Amino acid sequence: MTASLILVLVSLVMPACLARARDLRPAIVPLILIAVLLNAVSLYNVIEGPLPGAQWDARSFHTEAESALRNGTWPEISIGTGVYTWLLTAVYRITGAELLAGQALSVIAGMAALLAVAAIARNLALTARPYALVVAIAGCGLFPPFVFHSALTFREPFQLATLAWGIHFALAAHRQGEFRKLIPAVACFLFMGMFHHILLALAVVLAVGSVFLVALSGSRQGRRSVYMFAFAGIVLVSGTYLVVKVPATGGNDYVNEIRKKGGILSALDEYRNDIEAREPRTSFGDEIDTTSTGPLATGLARNYFHYQFKPYVTDIELPADLVPFAASTARALCLLVILAAIATWRRDPRIWYLVTVYVVMTFLWSVGTTNYGQAFRHHALTDWMVVLLACHLGSLWRVNRAVVPADPGARD
Repeated sequence: MTASLILVLVSLVMPACLARARDLRPAIVPLILIAVLLNAVSLYNVIEGPLPGAQWDARSFHTEAESALRNGTWPEISIGTGVYTWLLTAVYRITGAELLAGQALSVIAGMAALLAVAAIARNLALTARPYALVVAIAGCGLFPPFVFHSALTFREPFQLATLAWGIHFALAAHRQGEFRKLIPAVACFLFMGMFHHILLALAVVLAVGSVFLVALSGSRQGRRSVYMFAFAGIVLVSGTYLVVKVPATGGNDYVNEIRKKGGILSALDEYRNDIEAREPRTSFGDEIDTTSTGPLATGLARNYFHYQFKPYVTDIELPADLVPFAASTARALCLLVILAAIATWRRDPRIWYLVTVYVVMTFLWSVGTTNYGQAFRHHALTDWMVVLLACHLGSLWRVNRAVVPADPGARD
Protein backbone atom coordinates (compact mmCIF):
# COMPACT_ATOMS: atom_id res chain seq x y z
CA MET A 1 0.00 0.00 0.00
CA THR A 2 2.92 2.34 0.73
CA ALA A 3 4.16 2.12 -2.86
CA SER A 4 0.66 2.83 -4.16
CA LEU A 5 0.39 5.91 -1.98
CA ILE A 6 3.76 7.12 -3.29
CA LEU A 7 2.39 6.91 -6.84
CA VAL A 8 -0.70 8.84 -5.74
CA LEU A 9 1.55 11.50 -4.19
CA VAL A 10 3.56 11.74 -7.42
CA SER A 11 0.40 12.47 -9.39
CA LEU A 12 -0.58 15.17 -6.89
CA VAL A 13 2.76 17.02 -7.07
CA MET A 14 3.14 16.83 -10.86
CA PRO A 15 1.47 20.25 -11.40
CA ALA A 16 4.41 21.78 -9.51
CA CYS A 17 6.46 21.16 -12.68
CA LEU A 18 4.93 24.38 -14.03
CA ALA A 19 6.07 26.49 -11.08
CA ARG A 20 9.21 27.70 -12.89
CA ALA A 21 7.23 28.77 -15.96
CA ARG A 22 5.68 32.07 -14.86
CA ASP A 23 3.21 32.23 -17.75
CA LEU A 24 1.88 28.74 -16.96
CA ARG A 25 1.46 29.24 -13.21
CA PRO A 26 -2.29 30.01 -13.50
CA ALA A 27 -2.75 26.40 -14.65
CA ILE A 28 -1.29 24.91 -11.45
CA VAL A 29 -4.41 25.24 -9.29
CA PRO A 30 -6.82 23.62 -11.80
CA LEU A 31 -4.26 20.86 -12.40
CA ILE A 32 -4.03 20.12 -8.66
CA LEU A 33 -7.83 19.99 -8.39
CA ILE A 34 -8.00 17.64 -11.38
CA ALA A 35 -5.35 15.38 -9.81
CA VAL A 36 -7.40 15.27 -6.59
CA LEU A 37 -10.54 14.41 -8.57
CA LEU A 38 -8.85 11.61 -10.52
CA ASN A 39 -7.44 10.06 -7.36
CA ALA A 40 -10.83 10.36 -5.66
CA VAL A 41 -12.49 8.46 -8.51
CA SER A 42 -9.68 5.90 -8.39
CA LEU A 43 -10.06 5.40 -4.65
CA TYR A 44 -13.84 5.12 -4.94
CA ASN A 45 -13.44 2.39 -7.55
CA VAL A 46 -11.12 0.46 -5.23
CA ILE A 47 -13.35 0.75 -2.16
CA GLU A 48 -16.89 0.80 -3.55
CA GLY A 49 -16.37 -0.28 -7.17
CA PRO A 50 -16.40 -1.34 -9.79
CA LEU A 51 -17.80 1.76 -11.43
CA PRO A 52 -20.18 1.22 -14.38
CA GLY A 53 -17.96 0.34 -17.34
CA ALA A 54 -14.96 -0.55 -15.16
CA GLN A 55 -15.87 -4.20 -14.77
CA TRP A 56 -14.68 -5.32 -18.21
CA ASP A 57 -11.46 -4.11 -19.86
CA ALA A 58 -10.17 -2.16 -16.86
CA ARG A 59 -10.65 -5.15 -14.56
CA SER A 60 -9.24 -7.62 -17.09
CA PHE A 61 -6.00 -5.63 -17.48
CA HIS A 62 -5.53 -5.68 -13.71
CA THR A 63 -6.42 -9.37 -13.44
CA GLU A 64 -4.03 -10.39 -16.21
CA ALA A 65 -1.13 -8.44 -14.69
CA GLU A 66 -1.98 -9.83 -11.26
CA SER A 67 -1.98 -13.38 -12.68
CA ALA A 68 1.38 -12.85 -14.39
CA LEU A 69 2.85 -11.59 -11.12
CA ARG A 70 1.46 -14.56 -9.19
CA ASN A 71 2.81 -17.06 -11.73
CA GLY A 72 6.17 -15.35 -12.00
CA THR A 73 5.77 -14.76 -15.74
CA TRP A 74 5.71 -11.75 -18.04
CA PRO A 75 2.95 -10.94 -20.56
CA GLU A 76 3.97 -11.00 -24.20
CA ILE A 77 5.14 -7.60 -25.43
CA SER A 78 3.17 -6.94 -28.59
CA ILE A 79 1.26 -4.08 -30.15
CA GLY A 80 -2.07 -3.59 -28.44
CA THR A 81 -2.98 -4.85 -25.00
CA GLY A 82 0.35 -6.65 -24.56
CA VAL A 83 2.41 -3.50 -24.06
CA TYR A 84 0.06 -2.06 -21.45
CA THR A 85 -0.31 -5.35 -19.57
CA TRP A 86 3.48 -5.73 -19.52
CA LEU A 87 3.84 -2.19 -18.15
CA LEU A 88 1.23 -2.90 -15.48
CA THR A 89 2.99 -6.12 -14.51
CA ALA A 90 6.31 -4.28 -14.20
CA VAL A 91 4.73 -1.80 -11.78
CA TYR A 92 3.06 -4.59 -9.79
CA ARG A 93 6.45 -6.27 -9.31
CA ILE A 94 7.46 -3.16 -7.37
CA THR A 95 4.21 -2.23 -5.62
CA GLY A 96 2.46 -5.57 -5.38
CA ALA A 97 -0.70 -6.41 -7.30
CA GLU A 98 -2.70 -3.52 -5.88
CA LEU A 99 -5.47 -2.05 -8.01
CA LEU A 100 -4.79 1.38 -6.51
CA ALA A 101 -1.21 1.24 -7.85
CA GLY A 102 -2.38 0.42 -11.38
CA GLN A 103 -4.94 3.18 -11.30
CA ALA A 104 -2.43 5.67 -9.85
CA LEU A 105 -0.20 4.88 -12.83
CA SER A 106 -3.08 5.88 -15.13
CA VAL A 107 -3.57 9.09 -13.14
CA ILE A 108 0.13 9.92 -13.60
CA ALA A 109 -0.22 9.35 -17.36
CA GLY A 110 -3.33 11.52 -17.45
CA MET A 111 -1.57 14.33 -15.59
CA ALA A 112 1.41 14.04 -17.95
CA ALA A 113 -1.03 14.52 -20.83
CA LEU A 114 -2.42 17.68 -19.24
CA LEU A 115 1.10 19.05 -18.78
CA ALA A 116 1.57 18.55 -22.52
CA VAL A 117 -1.72 20.37 -23.16
CA ALA A 118 -0.39 23.28 -21.09
CA ALA A 119 2.79 23.30 -23.19
CA ILE A 120 0.70 23.34 -26.39
CA ALA A 121 -1.38 26.20 -24.96
CA ARG A 122 1.84 28.16 -24.46
CA ASN A 123 2.82 27.50 -28.09
CA LEU A 124 -0.53 28.93 -29.17
CA ALA A 125 0.11 32.00 -26.95
CA LEU A 126 -2.91 31.14 -24.81
CA THR A 127 -0.79 32.08 -21.80
CA ALA A 128 -1.28 35.74 -22.79
CA ARG A 129 -4.89 35.28 -21.66
CA PRO A 130 -4.63 33.57 -18.24
CA TYR A 131 -8.40 33.21 -17.81
CA ALA A 132 -8.60 31.31 -21.10
CA LEU A 133 -5.65 29.11 -20.07
CA VAL A 134 -7.37 28.17 -16.81
CA VAL A 135 -10.66 27.39 -18.58
CA ALA A 136 -8.85 25.31 -21.22
CA ILE A 137 -6.93 23.20 -18.70
CA ALA A 138 -9.97 22.76 -16.47
CA GLY A 139 -12.14 21.87 -19.48
CA CYS A 140 -9.67 19.28 -20.78
CA GLY A 141 -9.25 17.71 -17.36
CA LEU A 142 -12.94 17.64 -16.48
CA PHE A 143 -14.26 16.20 -19.73
CA PRO A 144 -16.03 12.97 -18.65
CA PRO A 145 -14.12 10.56 -20.98
CA PHE A 146 -10.80 11.88 -19.66
CA VAL A 147 -11.81 11.62 -15.99
CA PHE A 148 -13.20 8.10 -16.32
CA HIS A 149 -10.33 6.54 -18.28
CA SER A 150 -7.49 8.39 -16.53
CA ALA A 151 -8.64 7.15 -13.11
CA LEU A 152 -8.84 3.44 -14.01
CA THR A 153 -6.57 0.77 -15.51
CA PHE A 154 -7.05 1.68 -19.18
CA ARG A 155 -4.59 2.21 -22.03
CA GLU A 156 -6.16 5.51 -23.04
CA PRO A 157 -4.22 7.86 -20.70
CA PHE A 158 -0.92 6.49 -22.03
CA GLN A 159 -2.09 6.86 -25.61
CA LEU A 160 -3.25 10.39 -24.81
CA ALA A 161 0.00 11.40 -23.08
CA THR A 162 2.20 10.23 -25.95
CA LEU A 163 -0.11 11.83 -28.52
CA ALA A 164 -0.20 15.20 -26.72
CA TRP A 165 3.57 15.32 -26.16
CA GLY A 166 4.16 14.32 -29.78
CA ILE A 167 1.96 17.18 -30.96
CA HIS A 168 3.77 19.56 -28.60
CA PHE A 169 7.17 18.59 -30.05
CA ALA A 170 5.80 18.90 -33.60
CA LEU A 171 4.53 22.42 -32.91
CA ALA A 172 7.87 23.31 -31.28
CA ALA A 173 9.70 22.06 -34.39
CA HIS A 174 7.37 24.21 -36.52
CA ARG A 175 8.16 27.26 -34.42
CA GLN A 176 11.92 26.68 -34.73
CA GLY A 177 11.77 25.51 -38.35
CA GLU A 178 14.09 22.54 -37.79
CA PHE A 179 13.34 19.02 -39.01
CA ARG A 180 15.69 17.42 -36.48
CA LYS A 181 13.43 18.74 -33.73
CA LEU A 182 10.80 16.31 -35.01
CA ILE A 183 12.71 13.29 -33.68
CA PRO A 184 11.06 13.35 -30.21
CA ALA A 185 7.67 13.93 -31.87
CA VAL A 186 8.06 10.87 -34.09
CA ALA A 187 9.26 8.84 -31.10
CA CYS A 188 6.15 9.83 -29.11
CA PHE A 189 3.84 8.98 -32.00
CA LEU A 190 5.44 5.55 -32.44
CA PHE A 191 5.23 4.83 -28.71
CA MET A 192 1.54 5.77 -28.90
CA GLY A 193 1.19 3.23 -31.70
CA MET A 194 2.51 0.47 -29.46
CA PHE A 195 -0.80 0.53 -27.58
CA HIS A 196 -3.03 -0.07 -30.62
CA HIS A 197 -2.47 -1.20 -34.22
CA ILE A 198 -4.74 1.54 -35.61
CA LEU A 199 -2.77 4.10 -33.64
CA LEU A 200 0.46 2.75 -35.15
CA ALA A 201 -0.92 3.47 -38.62
CA LEU A 202 -2.03 6.88 -37.36
CA ALA A 203 1.45 7.50 -35.96
CA VAL A 204 2.85 7.25 -39.50
CA VAL A 205 0.27 9.75 -40.77
CA LEU A 206 1.02 12.12 -37.88
CA ALA A 207 4.77 11.90 -38.48
CA VAL A 208 4.41 12.71 -42.19
CA GLY A 209 1.94 15.51 -41.42
CA SER A 210 4.37 16.97 -38.90
CA VAL A 211 7.08 17.10 -41.58
CA PHE A 212 4.83 19.24 -43.76
CA LEU A 213 3.96 21.40 -40.76
CA VAL A 214 7.65 22.20 -40.26
CA ALA A 215 7.96 22.88 -43.98
CA LEU A 216 5.35 25.62 -43.59
CA SER A 217 7.45 27.46 -41.01
CA GLY A 218 8.96 30.78 -42.00
CA SER A 219 12.58 29.79 -41.49
CA ARG A 220 15.08 29.14 -44.23
CA GLN A 221 15.50 25.53 -43.17
CA GLY A 222 11.77 24.95 -43.21
CA ARG A 223 11.69 25.67 -46.95
CA ARG A 224 14.13 22.93 -47.94
CA SER A 225 11.66 20.75 -49.77
CA VAL A 226 14.24 18.09 -50.73
CA TYR A 227 14.93 17.29 -47.09
CA MET A 228 11.23 17.44 -46.33
CA PHE A 229 10.22 14.87 -48.93
CA ALA A 230 13.19 12.64 -48.13
CA PHE A 231 12.36 12.58 -44.44
CA ALA A 232 8.64 12.13 -45.10
CA GLY A 233 9.40 9.26 -47.50
CA ILE A 234 11.59 7.48 -44.97
CA VAL A 235 8.97 7.81 -42.26
CA LEU A 236 6.18 6.65 -44.59
CA VAL A 237 8.02 3.58 -45.91
CA SER A 238 9.42 2.45 -42.56
CA GLY A 239 6.14 3.18 -40.80
CA THR A 240 4.12 1.20 -43.32
CA TYR A 241 6.51 -1.72 -42.87
CA LEU A 242 5.97 -1.57 -39.10
CA VAL A 243 2.19 -1.49 -39.44
CA VAL A 244 2.14 -4.48 -41.79
CA LYS A 245 4.89 -6.62 -40.26
CA VAL A 246 4.77 -6.05 -36.51
CA PRO A 247 2.40 -8.56 -34.85
CA ALA A 248 -0.38 -7.50 -32.52
CA THR A 249 -2.47 -9.31 -29.93
CA GLY A 250 -5.61 -8.74 -27.90
CA GLY A 251 -7.85 -8.07 -30.90
CA ASN A 252 -5.52 -5.43 -32.31
CA ASP A 253 -4.03 -7.33 -35.26
CA TYR A 254 -6.20 -5.61 -37.87
CA VAL A 255 -3.79 -6.19 -40.75
CA ASN A 256 -4.02 -9.98 -40.46
CA GLU A 257 -7.77 -9.77 -39.89
CA ILE A 258 -8.15 -7.85 -43.16
CA ARG A 259 -6.11 -10.52 -44.93
CA LYS A 260 -8.21 -13.35 -43.47
CA LYS A 261 -11.53 -11.69 -44.28
CA GLY A 262 -10.57 -10.99 -47.88
CA GLY A 263 -10.43 -7.21 -47.76
CA ILE A 264 -10.97 -4.18 -45.59
CA LEU A 265 -14.71 -3.86 -46.33
CA SER A 266 -15.45 -7.49 -45.43
CA ALA A 267 -13.41 -7.17 -42.24
CA LEU A 268 -15.21 -3.94 -41.36
CA ASP A 269 -18.64 -5.52 -41.84
CA GLU A 270 -17.82 -8.50 -39.64
CA TYR A 271 -16.21 -6.37 -36.93
CA ARG A 272 -19.11 -3.92 -36.70
CA ASN A 273 -21.72 -6.70 -36.70
CA ASP A 274 -19.91 -8.46 -33.86
CA ILE A 275 -19.85 -5.29 -31.72
CA GLU A 276 -23.51 -4.50 -32.41
CA ALA A 277 -24.54 -8.02 -31.40
CA ARG A 278 -22.80 -7.62 -28.01
CA GLU A 279 -23.96 -4.07 -27.17
CA PRO A 280 -27.37 -3.48 -28.80
CA ARG A 281 -28.82 -0.91 -26.31
CA THR A 282 -26.28 1.83 -27.03
CA SER A 283 -25.96 1.02 -30.74
CA PHE A 284 -26.06 3.83 -33.29
CA GLY A 285 -28.74 1.81 -35.06
CA ASP A 286 -27.29 2.35 -38.55
CA GLU A 287 -25.77 -0.12 -40.96
CA ILE A 288 -23.00 0.92 -43.34
CA ASP A 289 -23.70 -0.44 -46.83
CA THR A 290 -20.34 -1.52 -48.27
CA THR A 291 -21.69 -2.83 -51.57
CA SER A 292 -21.19 0.42 -53.52
CA THR A 293 -19.37 3.73 -53.21
CA GLY A 294 -22.37 6.06 -52.74
CA PRO A 295 -24.07 4.23 -49.84
CA LEU A 296 -20.65 3.59 -48.28
CA ALA A 297 -19.78 7.31 -48.27
CA THR A 298 -23.16 8.41 -46.87
CA GLY A 299 -23.08 5.60 -44.31
CA LEU A 300 -19.63 6.62 -43.08
CA ALA A 301 -20.70 10.28 -42.88
CA ARG A 302 -23.83 9.40 -40.93
CA ASN A 303 -21.86 7.12 -38.63
CA TYR A 304 -19.31 9.89 -38.04
CA PHE A 305 -22.09 12.27 -36.98
CA HIS A 306 -23.46 9.66 -34.57
CA TYR A 307 -19.94 9.04 -33.25
CA GLN A 308 -19.51 12.72 -32.46
CA PHE A 309 -22.90 13.56 -30.95
CA LYS A 310 -24.71 10.45 -29.69
CA PRO A 311 -26.46 9.87 -27.38
CA TYR A 312 -29.15 12.34 -28.38
CA VAL A 313 -31.84 13.41 -25.92
CA THR A 314 -34.14 10.69 -27.25
CA ASP A 315 -31.50 8.02 -26.53
CA ILE A 316 -31.36 8.67 -22.77
CA GLU A 317 -32.84 5.67 -20.96
CA LEU A 318 -30.68 5.33 -17.84
CA PRO A 319 -28.95 7.83 -15.51
CA ALA A 320 -25.61 6.53 -16.85
CA ASP A 321 -26.54 7.89 -20.30
CA LEU A 322 -26.40 11.44 -18.93
CA VAL A 323 -22.59 11.31 -18.74
CA PRO A 324 -21.93 10.67 -22.47
CA PHE A 325 -24.82 13.05 -23.29
CA ALA A 326 -23.12 15.85 -21.33
CA ALA A 327 -19.82 15.09 -23.08
CA SER A 328 -21.37 15.10 -26.56
CA THR A 329 -23.22 18.37 -25.84
CA ALA A 330 -20.02 20.08 -24.66
CA ARG A 331 -18.19 18.69 -27.70
CA ALA A 332 -20.82 20.13 -30.03
CA LEU A 333 -20.49 23.56 -28.41
CA CYS A 334 -16.70 23.49 -28.76
CA LEU A 335 -16.94 22.52 -32.44
CA LEU A 336 -19.42 25.35 -33.06
CA VAL A 337 -16.97 27.85 -31.54
CA ILE A 338 -14.15 26.53 -33.74
CA LEU A 339 -16.28 26.74 -36.89
CA ALA A 340 -17.58 30.19 -35.98
CA ALA A 341 -14.00 31.44 -35.58
CA ILE A 342 -12.73 30.03 -38.87
CA ALA A 343 -11.84 33.51 -40.12
CA THR A 344 -9.44 33.80 -37.18
CA TRP A 345 -7.47 30.61 -37.83
CA ARG A 346 -7.78 29.84 -41.55
CA ARG A 347 -4.24 31.11 -42.20
CA ASP A 348 -2.61 29.63 -39.11
CA PRO A 349 -0.86 26.31 -39.95
CA ARG A 350 -0.74 25.33 -36.29
CA ILE A 351 -4.53 25.40 -36.01
CA TRP A 352 -4.91 23.60 -39.33
CA TYR A 353 -2.54 20.94 -38.03
CA LEU A 354 -4.55 20.42 -34.82
CA VAL A 355 -7.89 20.46 -36.66
CA THR A 356 -6.59 17.96 -39.23
CA VAL A 357 -5.25 15.64 -36.53
CA TYR A 358 -8.60 15.80 -34.75
CA VAL A 359 -10.68 15.09 -37.86
CA VAL A 360 -8.44 12.23 -39.03
CA MET A 361 -8.34 10.58 -35.60
CA THR A 362 -12.06 10.87 -34.93
CA PHE A 363 -12.95 9.63 -38.40
CA LEU A 364 -10.66 6.59 -38.12
CA TRP A 365 -12.13 5.72 -34.72
CA SER A 366 -15.69 6.23 -35.97
CA VAL A 367 -15.28 3.69 -38.78
CA GLY A 368 -15.00 0.86 -36.27
CA THR A 369 -17.37 2.31 -33.66
CA THR A 370 -20.99 1.17 -33.54
CA ASN A 371 -22.29 2.47 -30.19
CA TYR A 372 -21.91 5.53 -27.99
CA GLY A 373 -20.41 3.54 -25.12
CA GLN A 374 -17.50 2.62 -27.36
CA ALA A 375 -17.36 6.19 -28.72
CA PHE A 376 -17.17 7.57 -25.16
CA ARG A 377 -13.93 5.64 -24.69
CA HIS A 378 -12.38 6.69 -27.98
CA HIS A 379 -13.16 10.37 -27.38
CA ALA A 380 -10.79 10.30 -24.40
CA LEU A 381 -7.92 10.69 -26.89
CA THR A 382 -9.29 13.64 -28.83
CA ASP A 383 -11.67 15.78 -26.75
CA TRP A 384 -8.83 17.88 -25.35
CA MET A 385 -8.08 19.22 -28.83
CA VAL A 386 -11.51 20.76 -29.37
CA VAL A 387 -11.62 22.13 -25.81
CA LEU A 388 -8.20 23.76 -26.21
CA LEU A 389 -9.00 25.16 -29.65
CA ALA A 390 -12.41 26.45 -28.57
CA CYS A 391 -10.89 28.28 -25.58
CA HIS A 392 -8.04 29.66 -27.67
CA LEU A 393 -10.17 30.83 -30.61
CA GLY A 394 -13.08 31.98 -28.44
CA SER A 395 -10.80 34.13 -26.30
CA LEU A 396 -9.10 35.53 -29.43
CA TRP A 397 -12.49 36.49 -30.85
CA ARG A 398 -13.38 38.18 -27.58
CA VAL A 399 -10.10 40.13 -27.54
CA ASN A 400 -10.43 41.18 -31.19
CA ARG A 401 -14.01 42.28 -30.63
CA ALA A 402 -12.92 44.43 -27.69
CA VAL A 403 -10.42 46.30 -29.85
CA VAL A 404 -12.26 49.28 -31.27
CA PRO A 405 -10.60 50.62 -34.44
CA ALA A 406 -9.62 54.27 -34.41
CA ASP A 407 -11.94 56.73 -36.13
CA PRO A 408 -10.06 57.87 -39.24
CA GLY A 409 -11.90 61.21 -39.10
CA ALA A 410 -10.85 62.02 -35.56
CA ARG A 411 -8.26 64.72 -34.84
CA ASP A 412 -5.22 64.13 -32.65
